[in-house]
Formats: sequence, structure tokens, C-alpha cells
Amino acid sequence: RLRMATGPYDDANIFAKILRGEIPSYKIFETEHALAILDAFPCAEGHALLLPKAKVVSVLDMPAEVASAFLAELPRLARMVQRATGAPACNILQNSGAEAGQMVFHCHFHVIPRWPKDALISAPPSRKDMLTPGEASATLAKMAEPKLPYEATIAKLDGLLSSLENGTLTPPPLPPAAAAKEATKPTAAAPVEAAKPPVAAAAPVTPKGGKTKKELAKDAAAGDEVAGNGKPVTPKPAAQKPATKGEGNKEGNK
Repeated sequence: RLRMATGPYDDANIFAKILRGEIPSYKIFETEHALAILDAFPCAEGHALLLPKAKVVSVLDMPAEVASAFLAELPRLARMVQRATGAPACNILQNSGAEAGQMVFHCHFHVIPRWPKDALISAPPSRKDMLTPGEASATLAKMAEPKLPYEATIAKLDGLLSSLENGTLTPPPLPPAAAAKEATKPTAAAPVEAAKPPVAAAAPVTPKGGKTKKELAKDAAAGDEVAGNGKPVTPKPAAQKPATKGEGNKEGNK
């Protein structure tokens, strides 16, 4: 944001010296960002000042973060002044620039208690005819904040970052010439796998003698023993055991 500075800051101003403790003051309260004191030359009992601790000349060159922290104490000071004086109202004034009546060029706010018909401050008279729509439009147009040249670029970058964080970022479209060139590119065909030769079925193995294993198994089931050459096997007679001596005596005693 553009800020209108009212001039360079002077470290030798009286409020800077008060903040540094070089000059005494009648302190009401102090915080990290502000100092509230009684005005040394009050226009009414309870006239108080609120000073920011930041080095700013006026509201016109006060950063937003400084204003936020400093002005948070203004309602507190106004309530304290009203409670102490019993005044039914108060003025809160801030003069920015010499033409507005600023005399000490360190930003400060006046809190002035008010009573009926005290004639402390008189506002200039208002004009008799009401503001017209045309006048309002012209003034509003002049008050519009100027757009900086890079604001559009920043907005686009913010949008891209948001899309990236949300996972919705898509590639930008190709220019017409590039898109046409991309469309004419040949599509690579999928590789064709070479045909494998058929595997020949294994010939059945026939044992010697001309009979297959199946036929041999069938013969075995029928009770015929078959040799490896396919011919029937003649069983050998069982060997006769020689008779023992005891067995011979038994036979003779029968």
C-alpha cells in the first residue's frame, strides 16, 4: 500500500524524548506499543494523549500493523478520562500535518473531555445543500487506491499456488501452432510379439516286446506276470528244504 509521509521523523522531538525517559511526564499507563500521558498544557481537566512507541510522524505514514497494536489502547484511555472527569462526552483528535494544527511531529491522539456549552472546540459549519451523486462519484473516483502494475501478476501467482496446494493445477493449453504440430505426430504402435512355433506332442513310449504300459498293467491285473520284454514269466518251483534229523525220526515213528 502507498503511504503519504508528512516528513522525515525527528528523533529530537519532545514525545520521542518522553518515550526514551529523557523528559518526565505524567504517565497514565504504558504498554508494549503505546504510552498514555496527561497533556502538559491541557485545554480541560483530564485532557490526555496517546503516543505510539513506533517512530511515525502521523497517521498518514503509520503501517497497518502499528496502527492495529497502538490504537487498540485508545478506547481504554477514553473510558479512563470519562470515568475520572465525569464528562458526558469526549473528543478524540489527531492532527496530521502542520496545516491541520500538528505541532509535535510524532503521531499522537488527543482525548478531550467535553461538557455541554463548554465551547472548547467548534467545528466549521456544514454547507446548506446536500452532496450530489455526481460530486460523490467524482470524489470516490479520486479516492480509489491506485493499482500497481504487478498486482495482476501477483493475483495469477496466488491462484496458481492455491491450485497447486489443492492438487487441481492443470497444464496451460498449447498455442494453436504447437497444438496442431502435436496432433500430427505419429502414434507409436505397440510392439508385436513374434509367434512361437507349436510344441509337438511327445510320442508314447512303447516298452520292448511291443506292449504298452497300459497293456502290461492290464495283464498284471489278470494275474499274468510279464517280463520286461512282454513275454509271460514261468514261475520257478519252490525249493525243497532238506528234512532235519528230528523230522526223519517223526516220519519213521508214524
